[in-house]
Amino acid sequence: MKRPNISIVIKNEQERLEFLETGVDLHDSQVTADGEVVSFYMGEDDPRWKSVMQLIRRRLVAQAADFKLKRPSLSDEARTSHTDRQSSHVEWLSGYSGQSVDQLIALEGKYRIDSLVFAFEQAVGQKAASEGNNRITDEERIVLAVEALEREVNNVGYDQFFRNSSKEFAPFIVDALKRIGCEQTAKVTHMAVEALALADLTARAIDVAMSTEDQALHMKLSRFDDAYGKTGEAIAARLFAFIKENKAGIKL
Repeated sequence: MKRPNISIVIKNEQERLEFLETGVDLHDSQVTADGEVVSFYMGEDDPRWKSVMQLIRRRLVAQAADFKLKRPSLSDEARTSHTDRQSSHVEWLSGYSGQSVDQLIALEGKYRIDSLVFAFEQAVGQKAASEGNNRITDEERIVLAVEALEREVNNVGYDQFFRNSSKEFAPFIVDALKRIGCEQTAKVTHMAVEALALADLTARAIDVAMSTEDQALHMKLSRFDDAYGKTGEAIAARLFAFIKENKAGIKL
């Protein structure tokens, strides 16, 4: 039986209906404080793949828009310390629409920094989908890796980062964080990776490690989730600074 490579959190009946309409089996789920967690395997050759991916992307865009409109409380502020709050008064860029690297960089000050790095992630993701992963540069891979970590850990935690397709970035995510100057987040992420206790950090090995009912591992990852939110490093801002300094290596 293939190991799950997608985990989703369903927060209400409308979201549940939307996923059911794609043909996803939601019978094997677990109810948590965050919502109904469903994990399943789906390959890119699955006829449901495109519909499910489109739905997940729409949810991410909607979550980003909701975050823009939300005024954080003191407790929220602690949980979202990685967001570039200094730019919260400017607009949110709705997504990538064919701009060049220089055109996206020139939008600094007009649009939120976290929305700009999200647009870079979308652009590189489109490039990978159309040209193949072997056409992605080291700098572009850092953008994908860091953004994947931010999205997964802020959504559910390291557990989701290691369960979803984002696990492909696990072998170099620590180095990617160091490259953009996030040393504290790199330390926490290194400990999360080490908790897997894998000699060979491959996607298959991670799948096996995450499929076990190892409560000690899940507790460790949960503690690292908390530590991740307390580093105080502005990941979006540092990633954007990295993009500007290394724009020659990013070819959209």
